[in-house]
Amino acid sequence: MRKFVFAIFIFIISFQLRAEEDAKLLAQFPFEKFLSGIVIIKAQLSPYKDSLNFILDTGSGGISLDSTTCVKLGIESRMTDTFASGVGGKRRVRFTFNRTLNLGGYNVDSLNFHLNDYSLLSALYNIKIDGIIGYSFLKRYIVTVDYDAAMVKVYSKGKFNYPSRGFVFKKPITSIPFESVSISDAKKVDGNFYFDSGAGLELLFSKQFVADSNIFLPKRKPLIANVEGVMGRENMSIAVVKSFSFGPYNFKHVPVFIYADSNNVLKYPRQLGLVGSGILSRFNLILNFPENEIFLKPNNSFNDPFDYSYSGLNIWENKGKVEVYDVIPNSPAEKAGFIVGDEIIGIEKVFSGSLQAYRKMLKSEKTTLSIVIKREKDYMPMLLKVSSIL
Repeated sequence: MRKFVFAIFIFIISFQLRAEEDAKLLAQFPFEKFLSGIVIIKAQLSPYKDSLNFILDTGSGGISLDSTTCVKLGIESRMTDTFASGVGGKRRVRFTFNRTLNLGGYNVDSLNFHLNDYSLLSALYNIKIDGIIGYSFLKRYIVTVDYDAAMVKVYSKGKFNYPSRGFVFKKPITSIPFESVSISDAKKVDGNFYFDSGAGLELLFSKQFVADSNIFLPKRKPLIANVEGVMGRENMSIAVVKSFSFGPYNFKHVPVFIYADSNNVLKYPRQLGLVGSGILSRFNLILNFPENEIFLKPNNSFNDPFDYSYSGLNIWENKGKVEVYDVIPNSPAEKAGFIVGDEIIGIEKVFSGSLQAYRKMLKSEKTTLSIVIKREKDYMPMLLKVSSIL
């Protein structure tokens, strides 16, 4: 009997030792940072050798592939009863099952990808978006995102020592992580917000939350802006909140989009909104989903100014040309005479044809930009007075 008890004791000790093993580095690879801190990484889908571009997205409850990429590679899929939802709507999706993804030489197997059309995101970022990597991957590993070094590292589950001078957020993570935040404007409100690294904005509020809380004074009239998501485009109101804080971190005068959310994607009132990559990219992140932890440490971009520019002119690349795809009504762009389909030839004597360069110039608030466009066969000079949302 004593030998039996002793054997159990040894087994328990052995199990505890194994459970406390250090996390091991499995892979590391660089990433590209795009608009508002969106992280795009390269990976290969077995058995294909093509290098594919994926957005690393804590706001995705699964993992997905672009439908045109599947057609190009000849990947079989089938319709399911599963629905995907996000900014722009909700729809049933197809799946391709039991796939293996290679990240920096490390194979992640048994992944079930849902399919979506990411042509809009591809045009927005001027790079082919082949998919989005979310919770289905993140729940298996410890993932570090170092914005200063532009490097992602993937570790096995296990004991992990966080760096000094950071903060650990700890809440149950069953799909999309969320944390408690505080917002102050006309009044102070506390509540839960999703942490969504795939949302290319600073903050997003549910319109119903804004109405119920009276967070803004009634005389405040938000402007209209266009937001692109994985499910499509959506016009939203945009404003500035006086103060936003979570954990020990506080930000002043933060741009916020206000989303009508007719499908209640945000799950209001349980969640009031989301924190996007415009905030999260100001930190180096350690995503320890297996332990329900997210570690944030301010990086070199922490104190960068927010973008308050407002033009109402939305541009993307279409067949090698930079074109206007949306003009917000009553915006500076509409008042200047821009229309959908105008080709941007140059801004302020810069004729590079670079979408990213032109977008950066459009962020010059409270300035008047000289822009040359092509409309049908005619070249036209335009003056755009970029205003501010402050």
